[in-house]
Amino acid sequence: MNSRLLGRRLFALILCLGYSLVAAQLQAFTFQTSPERLTAGEGFLLQIEGRSAGDCRVRFEGKRYTPFPASRGVWEIFLLLGIKTAGERELIFEKISPDGPAEEYSFYVEVIPREIRTIRLGKAGREMRSSQPSIPEQQKKVLNAVRNVEPEKYWRRPFSTPVQGEISTEFGLRRDLGTYSYYHWGVDFSAAEGTPVRAANSGKVILSESGFNVYGNLLIIDHGQGVVSCYFHLSKILKEAGDMVDRDEVIGEVGSTGWSTGPHLHFAVYLQGRAVDPFWLVSFTSE
Repeated sequence: MNSRLLGRRLFALILCLGYSLVAAQLQAFTFQTSPERLTAGEGFLLQIEGRSAGDCRVRFEGKRYTPFPASRGVWEIFLLLGIKTAGERELIFEKISPDGPAEEYSFYVEVIPREIRTIRLGKAGREMRSSQPSIPEQQKKVLNAVRNVEPEKYWRRPFSTPVQGEISTEFGLRRDLGTYSYYHWGVDFSAAEGTPVRAANSGKVILSESGFNVYGNLLIIDHGQGVVSCYFHLSKILKEAGDMVDRDEVIGEVGSTGWSTGPHLHFAVYLQGRAVDPFWLVSFTSE
């Protein structure tokens, strides 16, 4: 039986039995995904268990990933579901063999579509973006930071929100500027200038910069194993690149720098280099 047919039969069996947690025994290892409901723009935890599970790689949505050791005989990795992902999606395991080509096994996960709201950006917002264009060197620094993957896991406690305040812009909002549009890859918290900003979890500061045209004064923290958090538009930066920080430690203050029309914090989370709804990670790790 080929791997695609095997995966489809497994998926159909799981649906018939009413399982929302995918689990299957293939060769000498098992794998499962959680949470129960997978939604576009959110993430999921993939766990692989078995003596030979460390010799596996994963392909999903056109990219290949290497899971990280979690405990004896268990490997895991956070993966992301694209904001426009929907329906049945294939997840492929590659069992690496030193004596020949990798063996492949696949199964399918069902992804719930995400409702995406679109707004037309006002005149002030359009003029600000025109007068303060993005600078390639600055963009490259930020992109390199959010794509960073450290094998060490720095956090052990649930993620938290970095500031208390009203949500002014949700994750995944589509902004239309007339000539082009883009998605809002984070959550904006409205708060008074100078409000303390706290680290969402323990980790290492990998980028600490001021005066960026788009992001203003910013900090980016690597939490390990492909989990990265961002804090933009700060008025004050209290940490430097290389600093280790603890969960809830004050790392900066709310401001209105960069592309900003008022004091707020743009808080973003990336899994394996792609943006995920930060509230999903806070909720999932709390549960």
